[in-house]
Formats: sequence, structure tokens, C-alpha cells
Amino acid sequence: MTFDSGSKLELMQMPDIPENLNDPIVKQHQGIIHLAFGMENMDMVNDKFNELSHDGFKILRGPRKTGDGYYEFETLDPGNNRIEVTAVFKDKNPLTTE
Repeated sequence: MTFDSGSKLELMQMPDIPENLNDPIVKQHQGIIHLAFGMENMDMVNDKFNELSHDGFKILRGPRKTGDGYYEFETLDPGNNRIEVTAVFKDKNPLTTE
């Protein structure tokens, strides 16, 4: 669902997801899997990555390009909830046309 502001809400289900063991390393579990915050561009994702890394937040993955066209990193909030910081991937190679 996309809202007028541009915010998106994505609800998904999948068979065979194990019960939540409150283990931040488990990739999928029942309940809220993650909360994502979209940034305007990839530089802002890198800036937030550097800020959170510097402040001692555990980085689980990234920054990286995902298969669905985003640039992101994953971290944990103080309650061990998975957080993604994302932007639409834009190839910075000057030889690539958009």
C-alpha cells in the first residue's frame, strides 16, 4: 500500500516461518520482521550507516544493493528489532545511463 506522502506499508505472509525466538540473527520469524526507513538517496544511507556504526549500533548487513533495486543496510534498535535504512539504488557509474 502506498500513501499520498509516498510512504509504503508492506504486509506479507509466508508458510513455514518459525516462531520468534527473539534471536536477531534468525532471518525470518513470526511477528514483525523489520521496520524500514527510506532515505532520499544512497549518500544519506551511507551517512546514517556511518553515524550508527560510530555510535556502536550492531550492523547486521550492508550497505549493499539488494535484488529488488534498493541500497540498504540492516541494524538493530535497542530492543533488538531489525531496522533497515534504504534508498532506491542508483548506479553511480558515469558510463551508465539511467
